[in-house]
Amino acid sequence: MNKLTTYCHITRLISALFLCLFCISPTISQAATESLPDNHPIYRQVQTVYERLIPAFGEGRLPPRLVVVPTGVKTREPVASSGGGNEGTLAFEAGSGMMSEGYVAIEERTVTALAELGADRDNAIAFLLSHELAHVYLRHGWVGDFGNSFARTEMGRKMMKAATYEDVVKRETEADHFGGFYGYLAGYDTLGVAPKALDKIYTAFALSEQIPNYPTKTERIAIAQRQMESLKKLVPVYEAGTRLLILGRYEEAGRLFAHLAQIFPSREMFNNAGVAFALEAVRLLPPKSMPYVYPFELDAETRLLNHEQQGQRAARAGQADDNSARILRLLRRAQSAFEQASRRDNRYATAMVNSAAVQSLLGNQDDAIRLAGSALAVAREEGDRVSASHALVVRGIALARAGEAAKARSELEAARQIVPDLVAINSAALDGRTVPTLATTVSDSPAKVETVATLPAKEAFASSGEKVTFTLTPAEKGEASLTIHSRTGKEWDSIAIETTGRRIGTVATDHAYKGSSANGVKIGSPLASLGQLYGSADRIVPSRQGAWYVYNSAGIAFEVNEMGKVAGWFIFTLR
Repeated sequence: MNKLTTYCHITRLISALFLCLFCISPTISQAATESLPDNHPIYRQVQTVYERLIPAFGEGRLPPRLVVVPTGVKTREPVASSGGGNEGTLAFEAGSGMMSEGYVAIEERTVTALAELGADRDNAIAFLLSHELAHVYLRHGWVGDFGNSFARTEMGRKMMKAATYEDVVKRETEADHFGGFYGYLAGYDTLGVAPKALDKIYTAFALSEQIPNYPTKTERIAIAQRQMESLKKLVPVYEAGTRLLILGRYEEAGRLFAHLAQIFPSREMFNNAGVAFALEAVRLLPPKSMPYVYPFELDAETRLLNHEQQGQRAARAGQADDNSARILRLLRRAQSAFEQASRRDNRYATAMVNSAAVQSLLGNQDDAIRLAGSALAVAREEGDRVSASHALVVRGIALARAGEAAKARSELEAARQIVPDLVAINSAALDGRTVPTLATTVSDSPAKVETVATLPAKEAFASSGEKVTFTLTPAEKGEASLTIHSRTGKEWDSIAIETTGRRIGTVATDHAYKGSSANGVKIGSPLASLGQLYGSADRIVPSRQGAWYVYNSAGIAFEVNEMGKVAGWFIFTLR
């Protein structure tokens, strides 16, 4: 998008033009070219937030360059701004030879001002950055860019006039909505902090209540608050999908993720839906029909099946003939979701690996081998050792199922260093052996009742208190409605999920929870403490930031981050 920041330029009559949070500039400013060095402490601080936000948006495009404008540099877009560059436009300014680079900029003095918010500093920085990223990824500058390139044409003049006050409000609202949700996915309270952040910015930059052709300060804060209220219904849907996936309720989780993917399309959202549908299909397979374990299936339920669980699965297997059509439908839904994730980012190795795994499950071994090979090449180029190893495992399984045992064994061995458990299981299956199950440590003392902020899991079903309710109606015959009731308190939230014949109640800590679990685990406790205090997990579910460790008898699931520390947990009850 040539020579523009965040949106289209609204008017040439505004003499003092502020960043996209306030106004729009029709030229490339100094902010687009001058930045603090990447080893500067403030730059690194902002970069840490920025790099967490980018994957949440899940765009295949290269992210805009991050710019932190040094204090003292005069810029026409103070506070924060963005420009999509020339990408997505039909032309750049005729005869100028000018091309512009996409960027997201924030002023050093903005960061300094937001530091006064204390613990909310990074949330506020994330609010500004995610808002700007939303402008770029939603291509809010396209109309103005096009109009600027063809300003002398009748079409260009019409497009320039089209940018009204209502357009500004619409785009600010969209940027708050999309930026707020993706910021939440990245782990930030982007909209919860928005009113405080905006108030701090207006004070620090001595901005007037009324800026030309832009909402007043009061209206701007109200926009953020309205979007926060809107997201109060959607965030619990995402959390419910995550908790259902962790608890093995795969099909319901897939439906929620698929619904959200239509509102907030990102590669991870489509991938989550695909994983859920694929795992539900695998769950319905007869126990001995598929000895191999695909990467998205690697959790403790697969590796640590006890006799009771085997019996339950065998009972389900008796319905295999009745389930065959359902299994096929689920695998096709999974494949479609992975393909949509890949369309968002054609170098997203995770979706490529999962797509290869589904092709293998469908019996298309040649396609699986080809897709796994492509995923392996991309993962190696990106330095993603885990995805590369998963690609080797899938290719090994597909080769084994195609009768190429020697080649399959070679592929599996190449992945052993990174994913030894997965390789051990599949190597044993290739040799016709079984891997001994690991014994689960069971405490002799009776289990203590788990609570969060003194609330047991059944509190999720309580009728008192303000609730937010969302219902997903069936899209296909035979599906059940899903209703989600959520409440939020200090340091906790509760989500109750209702579907035909089943009620699931959960109460979760937030990431600043000061209490401990019934057995003494706290946020920040090392992973080793879970084994010491709870024994071996019944399920281990990988996540983008680490993994979840699920203990069914205690009714608790712990989130462990990539540093091997407990980041939070939720307790659950099934009725």
